[in-house]
Amino acid sequence: MMVRYVLGVVSTLMCFGISSAKADEGIYLSGLAGVSLYEDSESQGGGLSVTNDYQPGYAVSGALGYLYENGLRAEVELSHRSADIADFNSVSAGGTTIALGNGIKGSGSVSATSLLLNAGYELETRTGFSPYVLGGLGVAHIDVNDARVNGVLLADSSDSVLAYQIGVGSMYKLTAHTSLDLSYRFFDTQDPELRDSSGANFESEMQTHNVMLGLRYRF
Repeated sequence: MMVRYVLGVVSTLMCFGISSAKADEGIYLSGLAGVSLYEDSESQGGGLSVTNDYQPGYAVSGALGYLYENGLRAEVELSHRSADIADFNSVSAGGTTIALGNGIKGSGSVSATSLLLNAGYELETRTGFSPYVLGGLGVAHIDVNDARVNGVLLADSSDSVLAYQIGVGSMYKLTAHTSLDLSYRFFDTQDPELRDSSGANFESEMQTHNVMLGLRYRF
């Protein structure tokens, strides 16, 4: 939906006579930081059954890429995002009910460190703005750190899984080599397989919405 919106904006700009320009081809480095909003997750399997939500978290990333004159770009991106667990709903572990109800205060955090290969298209205009779309595929290491409810340890485990992202955004040229980068990115992974405090395996979820701001430097 967001990708369609940005493509629509690009088409509208072109229809209104804002002409496009050739992209400045070359190698670039970029760095981004922003807010990461985790979707509620459900964990099932073994002796664990739990749903939980998260406090707003953070995300940071760095990328090395190449921008082609026709607007296509390819990059390798290393990123990290993390958020603290806010609340649990009905929780059981090892067949024992630990807590029952909604809004049960929890503790711990969930993070993801990913390495993605991204590809995208960037439309450079004569206004200084360059809207773009991108998508990426790679791997992520998911880490559930000291997840507890009512002081009882639920899980402290990790797993590496496939991951992908899609995003939309816009560059704004500050100098001949430096641009401001504002973007939205949706990040999703294969369900990680983790272990609860009893040693039983369970599957969880990882989906995040990320609003990022940063800089790109083209050599």
